[in-house]
Amino acid sequence: IDEFKVVGQNVPLALVLQLQDGFVIGLVREGIQVVDPDDVATRLKKSPALIGCETSPCLKKAGQILDVRFIMRVKVEAEGNSYRMTARLFG
Repeated sequence: IDEFKVVGQNVPLALVLQLQDGFVIGLVREGIQVVDPDDVATRLKKSPALIGCETSPCLKKAGQILDVRFIMRVKVEAEGNSYRMTARLFG
């Protein structure tokens, strides 16, 4: 997961971390290996042009740097106690 974004008014950092942890735990419980978010950030920091890119060559290069077959981006829209989560998988 190279991007986990939570949007909404006054979303506390604790909630963002809780949502991210819950999402990652769900993937791991299904047997999907997930690279630690701090490790992803550290590796991609060396190639900032790859952060958020969506072209095939760019995603391929990001996957090589992260040593993964798939890249996932997650966006959560928070309104009060309601959340709408969208995950995009690139492979």
